[in-house]
Amino acid sequence: MNSTLSHGDYLYISLTAEPDYGDIVVIERPENDIIKRVIAKGGDSLYMEGGVVYIMYSGSDEYVMLEESYVSAENNTPSENNFEEVTVPEGDIYVLGDNRDNSSDSRYYGCFSVESVVGVVTDWSLKYKSFFTAVHILEVNRQLDKYNN
Repeated sequence: MNSTLSHGDYLYISLTAEPDYGDIVVIERPENDIIKRVIAKGGDSLYMEGGVVYIMYSGSDEYVMLEESYVSAENNTPSENNFEEVTVPEGDIYVLGDNRDNSSDSRYYGCFSVESVVGVVTDWSLKYKSFFTAVHILEVNRQLDKYNN
């Protein structure tokens, strides 16, 4: 999810929110949980060509280019980021990482059931992630100081 998220960032998630287009979600997997962005939902069809996602929303009859301001060009090599058309089953979501060049997401695992979503990252948490991360680091350092003194 670079550059949106970095290793060590602290965020809050809503355990009750339903995942929607563009949301960042935590998905439970047997090996490890993953954090990815919701690109498509049940009934949608999509494909990627030249690093660009094209989506046909459920009920529509034409593909549109997905605007993704969160994906930076340096993390999205056009010649490597392609996939054939996929139709998302009802009750599932299709997720991609913002760092398209180095992301294990639905391109590798397939669609995920909505039930596998642990939570949705809150917008306010994402907006203030630097603050939450700094507070957490400060608290960890305080606890280490107590322990070492």
